[in-house]
Amino acid sequence: MRSNALVFAWIPLVAGLIAAFAPEPAAAGRKLIAISPLPAPDSSVVAAEGKTVRTISITGNKVTKEYIIARELDLAVGQPFKIETIVADRTRLDNLGIFSFVAITPDSSGADSVDVEVMVREMPWLIPYPALKVSDQTGFTIGPAVSSMNLLGRDITLSGRVMFGGATTYQVNLDWPWITGNHVSMTMFAAHILRDDDVRDFDETSDEISPWVGTYVGRSGRLRAGYSYFRMKSDQDGITLSDDNTDSFHRLGAAAGYDTRDSWVNAHRGWDSEVQTFRSFGESDFWTTDLDITRYQPLGKNTFVINGLASLQSGDIGVDVPIYMDYVMGGANSIRGYQVDELGKELSGKNQLITTLEYQYLLWDVREIALYGFPITMGLELAAFIDTGLAWNTSNQFNTDNSRTGYGFGIRTLLPTVGEVRFDLGFSGEGDVEFHFATWPKFVAQRQRLR
Repeated sequence: MRSNALVFAWIPLVAGLIAAFAPEPAAAGRKLIAISPLPAPDSSVVAAEGKTVRTISITGNKVTKEYIIARELDLAVGQPFKIETIVADRTRLDNLGIFSFVAITPDSSGADSVDVEVMVREMPWLIPYPALKVSDQTGFTIGPAVSSMNLLGRDITLSGRVMFGGATTYQVNLDWPWITGNHVSMTMFAAHILRDDDVRDFDETSDEISPWVGTYVGRSGRLRAGYSYFRMKSDQDGITLSDDNTDSFHRLGAAAGYDTRDSWVNAHRGWDSEVQTFRSFGESDFWTTDLDITRYQPLGKNTFVINGLASLQSGDIGVDVPIYMDYVMGGANSIRGYQVDELGKELSGKNQLITTLEYQYLLWDVREIALYGFPITMGLELAAFIDTGLAWNTSNQFNTDNSRTGYGFGIRTLLPTVGEVRFDLGFSGEGDVEFHFATWPKFVAQRQRLR
């Protein structure tokens, strides 16, 4: 399998570049919604097709501001009622991630007009929970966390956590996805981390703060720009670029993306791709560029996912690029079937190429459930996967000797806030078996350098 890994690794990237300029296929057969799957539209909905919308009422929102819901609707008073429009409107409301149930219901009793009710049921706007992480590198970490998915009723997510165990982590995340204009947004990540880096054999104390702003370009285009401050302190000589064992970097970045997913909750069809570039300056100057391409291809009610991530950095490792910013292979968010603290010592570099083929079998579509009397959403799926990873520093290292392939299967719990909780059983190319536990979809986690 390793002899063909380098060839297979480039397939998703090439296919993605071609498809980025191709028209999106028609949405025939797509799921109507991501929450509470429904049968085909009933007779009342069909009867309303083409009639003029007379009124639109929004009900059920106790915390959410009405304009937060209204601005997601293409359905408009004075315009024809179209099933295709309400399907898209409902998907966008589901994508907000703050409702456990959404219904768009027409009253078509009028001869030429229709009254439409948009009814929502909100998930708790504030959720305290135990944050848990089991990392291939730092082991078991747990602590208190709190998350508001709908702060001030404006679809703002603000979360914080303090975790102890394999690593000590203090972390705050802010996501304000639509402030004004065409989805002008702001995100911010801030963290203070103390952990043992078993791959590079030093104790890390790091601080990071990263504010970003973004906007849509049309329906599917995405633009982002941001700044990041990062400081790394090591207890060992030779890890940092500076002689005092403390590095400080400022980073300026920009990104352009293309997103046609039919759902952010549980994508079944579409593309989610982005190119991102950073310039880091401080202890040294170097560039980092990521090309990330994901295709969700429907196979009946199930999904075949193809992902490719290429990360390239300028300069020399240990001179321009500090060794703690290289890419180490292995683990739940890289090549499953390998432990990162073992393979990472053998296979790492300033550049990486990771590809994943994953077949997702839907056991239980995302739907509303009651948890201790509170409505939330939850789904369940099985997955089979193949991961291939390659890391290198110089062009002559770009070969199959520096690549590995793992495969396996797992189960995913689809949840709000984190997207997925993954339980995977991976098999290495050498026949070793590893169990992996992780949160967030792999295609998100691998971009965040989570190990």
